[in-house]
Formats: sequence, structure tokens, C-alpha cells
Amino acid sequence: MKLTVIAVLAIAILSTTGCAFNSVDPDDYVGKFRDRLQAEILEDGLKLFTYKARLTNPSLIPLEERLAQDRPFGRSQEDYRDYVIAQKNAQAERELWVRQVELGLEKTLEMSGFCREGYHELNRFIDFDRAEIRGECKEGANDADRKKYPVSATQR
Repeated sequence: MKLTVIAVLAIAILSTTGCAFNSVDPDDYVGKFRDRLQAEILEDGLKLFTYKARLTNPSLIPLEERLAQDRPFGRSQEDYRDYVIAQKNAQAERELWVRQVELGLEKTLEMSGFCREGYHELNRFIDFDRAEIRGECKEGANDADRKKYPVSATQR
């Protein structure tokens, strides 16, 4: 009996939160974040970049969603249900932000023409309100790249 109640509750939660996942749209962040691309060309022609993005107003993500994983819950099924829903909503918001950062990077690289043949991601840090992705272009710098972007004398 207890297992049946839990199964029905789980199905109900998944069905109600499933609709929220379908409405996730990267356009939700239009005008709500700033990004920039820092491009660097080393003397040997290696092309590196750092892409940074941040929300213009971190309070756009409700505190409840930012702290959902740390929120304690009582013993009642209603408390547990609310906790699970808050975690699912926080996860959906995080996935939306990650997709927005990735889309922003792709569009920025496309518009700048910096990594024409793609890139290798060196590392990434994505938090609730800011992100940074570092990468290395697959192709080396040509003369046009060297004119457009300053060559760094630092060898790594």
C-alpha cells in the first residue's frame, strides 16, 4: 500500500513538472545577461579564448531555486513533494542557463570568426549567475587572425 502511494505520488510529480521542462526556452535570457569573448593568439600561432557570461541581475533566479539543494524538508509527503519540485525547477533553470551559455559561445565564435574549424574545450565553470568557458581553436592563426587579434608574447 505504501509503495503504491509513493509510486502514484512520483508519477504525479513527474507529470506536473514535465510540462515545465517543455517550456524552457533560451530566449528567456534575451537582454538579461552580458557576455564577452577574450581572444588570444600566442607567438606560435596557437589560438586560445575565454568566454565569460553573467546575468545582469542575479536576482532573476529566485533564491529558493538557488538554495533548493540545501533546503531541509519535514517528514510529511507534502514537504517532500515541494522539495522535489523545487529541485526539479532548479535543475531546469540550471539546464536552461547552461544551454544559454553554450549558445552564446557558439554564436559569439561564429560572429567573430575566431575558431572557424571548431574548438577544444579546455575547462568550464558554470554557476547560477555566471559562467566561463576556456578553449583552444582547432586551427592555427593565419595572417588575418594576427591582424585582427593581438599576438601575446606569453608562451604557455
